Amino acid sequence: MRKEKVLITGASSGIGLTCAIYLTFKGYKVIGTSRHPEKLNKDLLKNRYLEMHTKYLIKHRKSSKEILVKGKIHISKEILINLDNLIEKIKFVPLDITDSNSVSNTIPKLMSEGVRIIVNNAGDGHFGPIETLSIEHAKAQLDLNYFGHLRVIQNALPYMRKNGGFIINNASLGGYIPLPFHSHYSSSKAAIRMLTETLRLELKPFNIKVVSLNPGVINTPFNVNMHTPQAGSGEETYEYTEENSITSLKKLLNALPTPKTSPYYPAAKQTWETVVRNMIRGPSPQIVAKKLFKIISSKKPKVHYISSNFIQRFGYFLMRRITSDKLKIFITRKFYGI
Repeated sequence: MRKEKVLITGASSGIGLTCAIYLTFKGYKVIGTSRHPEKLNKDLLKNRYLEMHTKYLIKHRKSSKEILVKGKIHISKEILINLDNLIEKIKFVPLDITDSNSVSNTIPKLMSEGVRIIVNNAGDGHFGPIETLSIEHAKAQLDLNYFGHLRVIQNALPYMRKNGGFIINNASLGGYIPLPFHSHYSSSKAAIRMLTETLRLELKPFNIKVVSLNPGVINTPFNVNMHTPQAGSGEETYEYTEENSITSLKKLLNALPTPKTSPYYPAAKQTWETVVRNMIRGPSPQIVAKKLFKIISSKKPKVHYISSNFIQRFGYFLMRRITSDKLKIFITRKFYGI
């Protein structure tokens, strides 16, 4: 399937940007979308990419001297040397998958131009207690992470039924294992897994392959971009800028949205700090890009794929295959210290 056109939604940062660059490096013609045109400046894309692939060590953990120490850039020399050219080759188009008109005006045009592989990657997260996150925040989470993918798929299928194709839905290990204070995120990712399985059943006669790709904890700006509404206020407390990046450890740790007056504050604080530190220490999104390349190169792909380091994969195996549901909840609480 090499040299075919690949559409990747949410390609201006994180896993989407990394996958777009890696598949371009492998010879695919990549079209990346973003609902934030201001993020598509080539220099910003490059800096964002390099930051995600730079390894940082946390020193003096949980003390007043806690800092990040910059390490090496974990990218192959071939990609690093050709990075400017690779980014230049990617065709970026504006697309808001939460807007039905935007999707219906964009996806059919791209499909008619030869797109045969769709990577439904766009998504974000909302952090907070179930009790205090508003219904509006829950709807917004599902609108992007689930219904957004559904809009893209529904507009693409009339073309794929005639020509065949490949749909990769980015889900998450968070759709298998509950993440405290990420309830709607985990729910949306679990829904994507079931959507994938159902689509696989329905689209088999049309030569359309459907899989889900489930990353674990990856070093991306996920927490930087996370919606963090104050309980009861509906206001966001922390917004992404190029200055407030994944390397701004203290800013990220202090960005906890749950107020001290909340009965959930101790557990939310512990969870937030655990997530921030683990994401910084997690593998780069290159691990997901390589898995994606393996998937679309496969003639007989599996239904679900896991993309994470060995420790996360082993933990997933224990949680899903060996432990009871009760023990799974116990282990999760211990992991987050709540």
